[in-house]
Amino acid sequence: MARGKGINGETCEELIEDAIKQLGSPCGAGTLFQEVKRKWRGSDDTIWQHLMSRVVNLPPAYFHWQNIKDKDRFLLLREDGR
Repeated sequence: MARGKGINGETCEELIEDAIKQLGSPCGAGTLFQEVKRKWRGSDDTIWQHLMSRVVNLPPAYFHWQNIKDKDRFLLLREDGR
């Protein structure tokens, strides 16, 4: 039974981590989204929600996704959008 909606059963979180490893850092949010979308069979909104929930310097994320542990927040939003 598949765990997630990735083409090989990956979760959205796993696909995000794989995309970051593949693309390197920094990478634009749109580029990161497109890379995950290539392998994701769920909604676009789910990808964006997962991306936003992992941003360290996005204060609303701490209120909206309170169940995300600090150690699981690993994205940094830069002024240039990367």
